[in-house]
Amino acid sequence: MWVGIGALGTVVLGILIYGDSASPLRLASLALVLVGLVGLKLAG
Repeated sequence: MWVGIGALGTVVLGILIYGDSASPLRLASLALVLVGLVGLKLAG
């Protein structure tokens, strides 16, 4: 679970600080990772 949180944080910081692309597909992928993390937390 910590790997997913770190990956989300890294991408968000990249978007906010370094001006990386925030395309709809990229944001949707981040949302899917977040939903997966929440699902794993609720299931376990």
